[in-house]
Amino acid sequence: MSFLVRRHGDGGGTHINGHYVPTMDEMMEYQATREPWDSSVKYGRYTVYFCAVSLAVFFLVHWIKVLILWTRLNGGAPVFPSKLTALLRLLTYPRLPYPIAKIVNYVWTIGPLGPNILLFIALLYTSLYCWVNEYYYRPPFYGSPPLALRSEWIATALVPFVFVLGAKRNLISWIIGVSHDKLQVFHQGVAFIIVYFSMVHAISEIVQSKMELPWTQVYGSDPIWWTGFAALGSLIWLYLGSLPIVRKRLYECFYVLHIAASILFVAFLYKHG
Repeated sequence: MSFLVRRHGDGGGTHINGHYVPTMDEMMEYQATREPWDSSVKYGRYTVYFCAVSLAVFFLVHWIKVLILWTRLNGGAPVFPSKLTALLRLLTYPRLPYPIAKIVNYVWTIGPLGPNILLFIALLYTSLYCWVNEYYYRPPFYGSPPLALRSEWIATALVPFVFVLGAKRNLISWIIGVSHDKLQVFHQGVAFIIVYFSMVHAISEIVQSKMELPWTQVYGSDPIWWTGFAALGSLIWLYLGSLPIVRKRLYECFYVLHIAASILFVAFLYKHG
């Protein structure tokens, strides 16, 4: 293969396709001061922390509502000022005007604005956490790009939440006192964030790999590529097939294929990992 030119490098590595390929020790030494591979798990950890804090807030709000109701039923004084209660309702209950909501509902079950505001905050938090550090790619053959590792961990950390939120009887509903149907907007929103970061992961890995070898050689060199694309394909179908415009018109088909794609996604994700 003419694109491979190997010779011994001064540092103990070799050269491939005009790029120096370091030894493992050299790669680890380089990464040690430049976002090492093993430290990228923190991106998943802090994503889980964000979700845990959000659940804690919902838990507190639920029991505050229970306390307010109990106080009213027993004729006690208001626990919180009425203006504060009205402000919380203002942030939670309003909806988009009907003509706008009707258009948006083709691709997004919008519902009350409160849950959508929280989902936007989650998207903003994870996006800033992933993108603010502008060290996105490593030199060729020095390991996976930091951008791919960050997005990988953020997406993976959210996978358990999207499965729990999609179940009719789930732990989150029990903890925060919100019914399954009201959690569907979060199931949909978290799924979107997973698809978004999975795409970032895939594209950044492709960009990094094309710096090193021709794409045909890269794709055939490791089964991790086809398992990754298979998992990504299943995930994209899960999201696109769940859009309101598809789900409402072809619900029976959506239901069967949604379960099948979920199984394929988990299987290929396990094989990929």
